[in-house]
Amino acid sequence: THCISSAASDVYKRQGIKLALNAGYEVYKNKVIIWSSDEFGRITKAFFEKMGASVIMTTDINVVYDNAPSADFIYFCDMHCVEELIGLKGILDLDLLVQLNEVLGYVHLIGSIDNEYVNQRNSSVYPNKIGQSSVMSESLAYLGITPIIQLQVAGFKVAECLHTGMEHDLVQNITKV
Repeated sequence: THCISSAASDVYKRQGIKLALNAGYEVYKNKVIIWSSDEFGRITKAFFEKMGASVIMTTDINVVYDNAPSADFIYFCDMHCVEELIGLKGILDLDLLVQLNEVLGYVHLIGSIDNEYVNQRNSSVYPNKIGQSSVMSESLAYLGITPIIQLQVAGFKVAECLHTGMEHDLVQNITKV
């Protein structure tokens, strides 16, 4: 049994929406295929649906092919899938997907995807990074620890200002109207 904390769940939900929006896709009223069979996918599916998307979650290639013609994008987020999803040895046939829907988008969070292979076929995956199984292709980790430390220090400064009555740019007085 695997338990996901509410904080981790919140990150998964936001990461899915963030990637879809950054890739240029609307979520509201879009049809999304989520390639996942784990808790990560279930959490993402629930949040996409809450945001107004029609969502199919599967790891069945036939379900993907059946729904590809009317889908807006496929969102890859299966933490446990070790097979290559799209590539020379991919379990999904990119040429067939393009035949079924030439404007179908591919948004990738987790899973093995050969971006070079995709790009050679005039398709694209967002983000255009090497996709690996069990590894997120896009996270906020690239920012490092500095913004977190700066935010924490700013919070301490605001607390100090409020406690001592000191004025500072970080503190904004809020008055009721």
